[in-house]
Amino acid sequence: MLTLPENYATIQRCEIPHGWISLYDVIRRTGTYFLDVYRLLVTFEQLVALAPAPKSGSEKGIPLGTLYPTRSLAQLLAGHLGEEPAVSAEKINSRIALIEHDANELGLEGTADRIRAIREYVAEHTMSIDFQGDEHLRHDVRVLREVLESELEKRWIFIPDRETYRKYFDKSFGDEVDNAFPDARRDTASAANSYIYDEPTACVFHCMRTAEYGLRALTLHFDPTAKPNKLEWGPLIRNLEKRIAELHERNQQPDPDRQATLDFYSEALAQCRFFKRWRDDVSHTNGYYEATEALRALTHVEEFMKLLAKNGIALAATIP
Repeated sequence: MLTLPENYATIQRCEIPHGWISLYDVIRRTGTYFLDVYRLLVTFEQLVALAPAPKSGSEKGIPLGTLYPTRSLAQLLAGHLGEEPAVSAEKINSRIALIEHDANELGLEGTADRIRAIREYVAEHTMSIDFQGDEHLRHDVRVLREVLESELEKRWIFIPDRETYRKYFDKSFGDEVDNAFPDARRDTASAANSYIYDEPTACVFHCMRTAEYGLRALTLHFDPTAKPNKLEWGPLIRNLEKRIAELHERNQQPDPDRQATLDFYSEALAQCRFFKRWRDDVSHTNGYYEATEALRALTHVEEFMKLLAKNGIALAATIP
């Protein structure tokens, strides 16, 4: 059974994590923290009403009776099974201060506002009313619980498909690509994570950003003095077409190694042309993408970047 320790207000409260967190943290940290606030509020509501704990769930489906199955909540707050204590302004303020602190920590603004209204009411009527069963206070506390429930319903947790998460979370294209294109690593991971988040258009966008690192590296490979980050894709690709065409036109004796190099350049150029259509669409709001298209983009870009890294094309880090 739940008892609230006397030093509850001084207990180190957990820091609420944000972003990607494990299910363990959801249950043991974040979820428990929210539940603590709810429990405190229910005990406070029952302290004011001095009614037995409910045996069925609330209208919102929270099984309050399973939290406090037998003892009156005034007894729970007192921490013993003896006589029920008198309800005083001091006791109300001490209990509700705990709720207010945690509500502020959790960003429950509506709940915190309702708490402040109750504290003002208690401060104004400290000497004039018996808080035990005060109808106005009971109404305000009930509204407070309803506001808390409403705010909790608006907190959503995204749970990705387990297999998709296992395969793509923070995905890397491999050490060879990461070493050749260190600046692209963040976009690579963002593309894969967007796919997990069920944000296919964002996935394609980050895929094209990743591919642009490859396009810049190819440009510098042919012309180390170029400024590829200052140009659009069109001029970069046209320059590559010209350079590769010149290599094909040179009269040289048949050489398997030279032919393999030419084949690599031609394949890389074809991929750049292919990506340009995607890049133009996603950069100029010409449409949205479905999950299958996002996965296709992710797969093609991975193959492209691996092809470049395998053939010695790289781009030095410039982003701090």
